[in-house]
This record gives sequence, C-alpha cells and structure tokens, in this order.
Amino acid sequence: MIALYKEYHSQYGCVNSFQKNTLESIIMLAERLKECRKHKGVTQKEVAEYLNMAVNAYQRYELSTREPNNETLLKLADYFDVTTDYLLGRSDTPNW
Repeated sequence: MIALYKEYHSQYGCVNSFQKNTLESIIMLAERLKECRKHKGVTQKEVAEYLNMAVNAYQRYELSTREPNNETLLKLADYFDVTTDYLLGRSDTPNW
C-alpha cells in the first residue's frame, strides 16, 4: 500500500484523507477479489471470461491498477456469491 501512496504522491502531490481512503478501498477490493477467486477455485481467465473481458483487464483489478464500474462490481459479487459491501471492505463477512 505504501508503494501506491508514493506513486500517487509523486504524480499528484500530497495525499489527503479522502484520497487515502479511496486508495485503501481500491487495495481492499483487489485483495478481496483475489481471496474470492482462490476460494472459488477459479483462474483469472475464468473470471475474465465470465465478465466478457480480456484477462489482463481483470488482472488489473487484482493489481489495484483499475477499478470495476458499478455493473461489473455487481457481476463480481454475484459470481463470487458475496455482497458488494464485502468486496469493498465495508463488511468482513463473505457469507460463503
């Protein structure tokens, strides 16, 4: 996470609390997506196919370099059978 802060800081200057929370949310989403994918026992390619996108596009979600739009976030939650709140770090209960 510190590397992401440093990268952001070098590009845009200081990181305020809103930006810090946003960065933390992006990182949480990436961690949760990877956790859910491994729990389900599927590959990044399989998730990307479900979402009808290129594998490298999905990989960027897990690398915290891209955020899914709302429609894709809902599809991911349905695919992994979790809530969007769980994916976004607003809940710690995956409900598997």
